[in-house]
Amino acid sequence: MRRFRIFPALVLVFLIPWALGAQADSDRRIGQGISLFGEERYSEALELFSRVLADPTARASRPDAVYWSGLCYMALGDAPNARQSLDTFLKEYPRHASVPDALYQRARISYTTGEYEESIQLFSAFLEKYPDHSFASSALFWTADALFSLGRLSESESLFRTLLSEYPKSVKLEAASYKLALIRYKYRENELLTLLKWSHEESLRVIEEFQRREKAYEQALAVYQRRLAGAGGETTTPVPPVEQDTDQRISALNARIEELTKALAGRPGGSDSAGKAELLSLKAEALELMAFYLDWLARSVEKGGRP
Repeated sequence: MRRFRIFPALVLVFLIPWALGAQADSDRRIGQGISLFGEERYSEALELFSRVLADPTARASRPDAVYWSGLCYMALGDAPNARQSLDTFLKEYPRHASVPDALYQRARISYTTGEYEESIQLFSAFLEKYPDHSFASSALFWTADALFSLGRLSESESLFRTLLSEYPKSVKLEAASYKLALIRYKYRENELLTLLKWSHEESLRVIEEFQRREKAYEQALAVYQRRLAGAGGETTTPVPPVEQDTDQRISALNARIEELTKALAGRPGGSDSAGKAELLSLKAEALELMAFYLDWLARSVEKGGRP
């Protein structure tokens, strides 16, 4: 009976040193992996962390192995595996000392992959839980930058100004100042785009009005031609002074229209807004003169006279 009692004790005597040795070996691999990470040898570091994770006796070293694996994946640009590693770490080891850093890095993954809304939520959670963390100013900067990327300029500007006032020694200070300048230019760009849109719409309105009047002129000309044909054809009656003056003005306007059209066609881009405006104005004036001329001719025909 005494032999059976002694046997478990002997087993423990042998197992404890073995377990301690296995744990020491895992800790050594974690230390080597961290050193390799510091030397930017991320693939080699990841291999050591993977060995720890594959070792069933290294339970005490698993949290560090999972956390540093996530950082290695981030450094290697492997966002999906980095996300999985850090999510696992945050879920399974919520009381680990590296949780604040892991939450910040998890938010950075969302930002770098363009998931700005998610990154804003994660950075906000980080700032709420760890407002005095050394990464707090950086989290504020990336939150503001995510808002900028989403086009929420006023919110972004407010956070960048908060960073400048509350973290005057932040490493993100210069970058925040640059972003504020970009926001000011973005405001101006939006104003110019609005003005350009309005100008374009106004130009379309003017063109449509001109086309409408041009169509009316063509219709009036067709009516006049029909009336003239019904009045007996062409005439040899001397042209009245008012008609001569109108003809001369219309000819002069048409010459100017042709000259301006050729000039605009020769410019880079085909035309400019000032040239278009002048051209439309000249054409409109020509149409008015032609309409007056046609109306005068039509009235003459209706009275039984010769045009």
